[in-house]
Amino acid sequence: MDGEQMSYPSFEQFYFLTDGKLHEVAEVQKQYEIDPHSIVNFKGRMFCPECRQAELRFTHQTHARTAFLSKIPSSQHREGCPYIHNYATKKELSVYISTLSKTQIQDRLEATLNRLIPNQHTNHTTSPRGIQQHPLIFKKQEENKHSTVKRLIPHKSLYSWFNREIEGEIFIFYGKVRLHVESFTPKKSSNNSTLYRLIVQTKRHEVWRYRTKIFRHTIKDEIDENRIYDLAVFGHIEFFDNKPQLKTETLTSIYFRESTPD
Repeated sequence: MDGEQMSYPSFEQFYFLTDGKLHEVAEVQKQYEIDPHSIVNFKGRMFCPECRQAELRFTHQTHARTAFLSKIPSSQHREGCPYIHNYATKKELSVYISTLSKTQIQDRLEATLNRLIPNQHTNHTTSPRGIQQHPLIFKKQEENKHSTVKRLIPHKSLYSWFNREIEGEIFIFYGKVRLHVESFTPKKSSNNSTLYRLIVQTKRHEVWRYRTKIFRHTIKDEIDENRIYDLAVFGHIEFFDNKPQLKTETLTSIYFRESTPD
């Protein structure tokens, strides 16, 4: 996604008509890798995760792109669905984030998790405190005009494939994870100060494996390494030694909570 060019929404989640639940596109990709013909079981049964009206189609992963879902051209979203809006550009997101307080960022991320990873204490539409509209939508003042336009915040599962195509682009990254706090002293530190990073693990084939890390500066997060967390981060990916590292847009643009069983 070009940081200065708006794009139409693609999907990493879908509403599955067969069981009435939300699923990740990674599940379809996994099935495709086992047997490309078996994904016929998904055809005609994948719909927009929000309005559940627009039908989606699957595009498999290649060496140049990640797997994604897109709306079938002949199918339409329900009126009011957030996915009728264009994705915000990197510049628009940077400006928007700079206007938010720590509390507003935390509320936005919590509300996003309530939408994307509902738990037993919330439902699909629960929003905290100050979030009066869909948490992935914000209003942008149009240049040289007195009107506003709605933009959709790009969001990406921590279970999706990270490649250099998305490096530097801003997303809300989310997923069920395990976390580990790692301390270190920078080699060029003049005062031997201790800094911290969060090690993020995702579950693959029933095993928790390293996914990425998040620099936390002097913040030592209170983590129970034996628990599973729902994590949301306003940030972008940077590659170091060909490994993706998740960078927060601000030190407070991260939110996590203990997860509940599926």
